[in-house]
Amino acid sequence: MRPELRARYSYDAKDVMPTTTATMAGLPSFPFSFEGVQVGRSAAVFGGSLTLAKGNAFALFADYNVEMRRYETVQTAWGGLRMTW
Repeated sequence: MRPELRARYSYDAKDVMPTTTATMAGLPSFPFSFEGVQVGRSAAVFGGSLTLAKGNAFALFADYNVEMRRYETVQTAWGGLRMTW
């Protein structure tokens, strides 16, 4: 069994309000732009995982992460079975 805990701080220094430029299919010569949502530059990112291994051949794993910003929280969870031969 192998547990892991993670914690970090993230700061997006480039864009306060991200801008995306796109075109519509059939009208490629008329691009348009739109601004994204200002979610906050600073983020606290926490995570943890657990791996249960049987020798070097099989391992079950699970992982969870949370990224917290001023106006947004993103959570991810995943797991699986890893086989090596």
